[in-house]
Amino acid sequence: MQRLYQLVFSNEEIGVDETVMKKLFLLIYAACIVSLISSNGCSSAEQSSQTLKPIGENIPPGSAVVLCQLNSFEDKGNFYLLDVKVKQVTGYGSATENIDPDSNLKLQMKKELIKLESLKKGAEFELEIRQPMMSMGDEKNVLWTVSQLFK
Repeated sequence: MQRLYQLVFSNEEIGVDETVMKKLFLLIYAACIVSLISSNGCSSAEQSSQTLKPIGENIPPGSAVVLCQLNSFEDKGNFYLLDVKVKQVTGYGSATENIDPDSNLKLQMKKELIKLESLKKGAEFELEIRQPMMSMGDEKNVLWTVSQLFK
């Protein structure tokens, strides 16, 4: 660094005081650092705003609102086990993992939320779902839970 300073700002060639040259060098160096930091901050903010999905004000943390199509269902006693294809994610609560459109999800729905005759293959529903909780081991529980049925 000092050698670079000597090569670029040699006071013998241009007759300028050494303290003035040091101050000028430090000013240019500081300006470069500030420029780099600010340009990286802008590009990161622009990029993250393009990749983040909307967070719903009324959607609880760990939940999402999805429009989905019923593939199949099973009666499991006091709940239905639904296999759905996600058509669209309309909103996320905070701390909710991303759900890919066109992905299939397994959902657990309490029977009191829907009538049996409404469960037909190909039927579309808008649901608020809660993401699976982590189990005691490293594997995730793959069942999302339906907390609300909108249509």
